[in-house]
Amino acid sequence: MTYQADDNEIYVPVTDERSGQPISATDFLEAVYQISTTRGVVLFTATLLDNISVVNGEFKIRYPRDMSQAVGDQRHEMRVKDVQGNESTILQTTIKNVSTRIRI
Repeated sequence: MTYQADDNEIYVPVTDERSGQPISATDFLEAVYQISTTRGVVLFTATLLDNISVVNGEFKIRYPRDMSQAVGDQRHEMRVKDVQGNESTILQTTIKNVSTRIRI
């Protein structure tokens, strides 16, 4: 779970779809994480060279704090390529950001 305006990191573990066993993120040569509108307008792109790192075998994605301020639906997708050239989509989801009002 992330909290609007508080979190700007996402951790993505990788597992083998057949065995369910974890795969270390270090096994991949390329990784791309994109956040876009539901109409396909790209709002943010991260790569292994920029905003994606590997921590304890998982991908760690840093995105701008203002991304979590946006209200509405966003598509999140992550694609990877291994040393053999095989490409896979390892994450694909839609996140709904709802504004929060605090009354004092």
